[in-house]
Amino acid sequence: YVDQCIDRILDLGGEVKNEAKEAMATCTDPVDWIRYDLQVSINGLAGLKQVMEMTKDDVTTYDLLKDYYKDEEDIYWSQQQLDLIEKIGLSDWYTTIL
Repeated sequence: YVDQCIDRILDLGGEVKNEAKEAMATCTDPVDWIRYDLQVSINGLAGLKQVMEMTKDDVTTYDLLKDYYKDEEDIYWSQQQLDLIEKIGLSDWYTTIL
C-alpha cells in the first residue's frame, strides 16, 4: 500500500520525501512487543482516519486509504493476545504460541 500511496501523491502533483526515522528500541520480550505494536497501530489508525476525512471528496485516494486502513486493523489480534495473557497467565500463553 505504501507504493500505491506514493504513486497517488505523485499523480496529484505532490512531492514525496522518504527520510530515515530514529531507531526504536529493540523489544526482547514478546509481550512488550505486542504492547508496542498495539500502540503504534492505534496511533497510526487515528492519523489515517484524519487523512481519510480530508480526502473523502477524492474517491480514488479515499478508496486507497480505506483499503490500507482495513489492512492495518491488526490491533484486534494484539488486543486479543494481551487479553489472553491476562486471563490465562504468561506461562500458559507462551505454551499456546509455541
